[in-house]
Parts: sequence; structure tokens; C-alpha cells
Amino acid sequence: MKRKLELESLERRVLLSAFSYQGSSGEVLCVLKGGGNMTWELDADKDLHLSLERTGYSSSLTIKGYADIESIDINGSLKSIKAKNSDLEGSLDVSGNFLGSVMLDDIEDGEINVNGPIRSLKVDTIEDTTISAKTIDKLVSKGSISNSSINLDYRNTTNKLVVKENIKDSSIDHFSRYKVKGNLSNVEIDAGNNVRTLCIRGEVFDSIIKTEGCWKKVSVGQSFKDSELYIGYDPDTGEILHPNLAVSYTHLRAHETSLHIVCRLLLEK
Repeated sequence: MKRKLELESLERRVLLSAFSYQGSSGEVLCVLKGGGNMTWELDADKDLHLSLERTGYSSSLTIKGYADIESIDINGSLKSIKAKNSDLEGSLDVSGNFLGSVMLDDIEDGEINVNGPIRSLKVDTIEDTTISAKTIDKLVSKGSISNSSINLDYRNTTNKLVVKENIKDSSIDHFSRYKVKGNLSNVEIDAGNNVRTLCIRGEVFDSIIKTEGCWKKVSVGQSFKDSELYIGYDPDTGEILHPNLAVSYTHLRAHETSLHIVCRLLLEK
């Protein structure tokens, strides 16, 4: 038996399984499966607002068509959000202790707050955005990350960040593996204590890369300029824990702090 569809107004509908709206950008179809309730509304600018209640690990949300998402409020956990043609231009808040896979187009002027971990987050670009979660197992950006902050609570995880273009004017905390095909410019990375690999194919400029552990491998494809790379050492033995460094430089300076060897790689033209 189909669940009952209640129409509160032309701009607001309550649906336990799915809803659709025909707007100027074409048909937008939202589907909630696996249990829970969903309400939605379009504001005066036709931005989409979603509210989900009593969702669980088997619940999934799909948004088909193009929509500018202003808010998604989830009172519970969620298996997945599939909205690869929609932009998040507002907030995504999850009060439950788990969010599975998330697919979005762009995140701009956005804010993501998740009480628990996120299994995966796949987007095109991230700009002017703050992301907070326990951890993100894998974050993939097909474009760039700029003017953004990614704050993860767990410091001892084996998670991965993949960025296929550049990272600029941003801070990123607590990933163990970093793979950036473009450049780092004015970026601060605090990698936590379970670090594995740092692979930057472009240049690193005016950036700081910190860790409480020791990199297994560090690779920078082009110049490393006006930047600092923290390399750990064993505080009990005093032994410097050098990773497998593959960088372009002409000379290296290092000084010891209470927790790290700080290496500044300077390029001479």
C-alpha cells in the first residue's frame, strides 16, 4: 500500500516516500527510501530545504535533476545522499551517529556538520565551506578546494583525501593520506598521528604541513617554497624518523622542537 501524500500548500509538501516538483530548472525529484519521514519546501528563490526525521542506517536520499540545496536537516543517521547534479549552498546537518556516502556537484558557501563519521564524500569543487565530522573515510574533489576548513575529530584513522586540482587558502585536519594533483597555496595541514603518505604533484607555496606522527613517504613534484614540513622523531630515543622524501630543493634547514623536526625547504632560482 502506498503511503499517503499530504499537501500542506503549493510550496510545501509532506511525503514519506517521494516527492516531485516541476520548476524553472526542470523536474526535481526527491526520493527517501528505507524508512523515515521527509518534509520539503522551496523558498522565494526556489532554493530547496529538506528535513528528514527518524532515518536509520538503511535510509537513503536521492535528489534527481538540478537543485540549489539551501538546507538538509537529518534527525537520525543515513546510508547515502545522491545529489550529483545539485549544489549545496547552505547547510547539511546530521544529528545521528553515521552518514554513509554523499555525492554532490559543488559545495559553495556551505556548512556540513555531522555528529559521527562520514564514509565518503564526492564533490566537484569546495569553496567557502566548513566541514566538521568525526572523520571522513574518503573525500574526493574532482576540482579545487578553496577558502575552506575541514575539521575532523579523530586523529588516528587511515582515511584519504584526493584533490584533482588545487588547494588554496584552506585548512585541513586529520587525514592520513593526501593526494593532490595540483598545487598547495597558503594551506595549513594538521595530519594527526597516523600519517601515511603525502603526494603533491604540483608546487607547495606558503604552506605549513604538521603531523604528530611520521610520514611513510612525502613526494612533491615541483617547487617547495616558503613552506614548512614537520617530520616526526621518537621522543624516547631522540631518533629522527625520516620518511622517504622525494622533493626538489637545493638545500635543507632543520631545527628541533619539543615534538618534531621542522624542515624548511628553500628553492633558489
